[in-house]
Amino acid sequence: MKTLTEADRQEIIDSLQAELNKFKAAFIGVAPDWEPLHKLLPPEWWDGWMFMEHNGDLRSYKHGITRNYLHLDADARCYMYRGKRKGWVEIDPTLAVDAAYFGIEKLGETRESKYDEAYRQRKYAALAARGFAVIK
Repeated sequence: MKTLTEADRQEIIDSLQAELNKFKAAFIGVAPDWEPLHKLLPPEWWDGWMFMEHNGDLRSYKHGITRNYLHLDADARCYMYRGKRKGWVEIDPTLAVDAAYFGIEKLGETRESKYDEAYRQRKYAALAARGFAVIK
């Protein structure tokens, strides 16, 4: 049996992600648009994020660990919803990013932490150890 190199593994992951994006575009009607997030954040922070939706001209991304959102336009400008009267207003990118990562250190993680299966398993184990029922 051949051992996969990290490059081989990443190539497989990229290929599967591309196929998943095609499926989402065809059956769900929206394909993830990672470009704005990649413009705003350094690459070492990307693995913590999930693409959630297109909302008009905005793309919404949810951080897997903090569960906070970033709302970005195609040019990576940041927005916050201020209610029906004001609607979406542009906000300072530093403020938006800091708000999205708020509390991550208290969870024992960093902005570089990956939201992956290994993280989820650690979280489930910690919850179960404290007596919480975990539905996987």
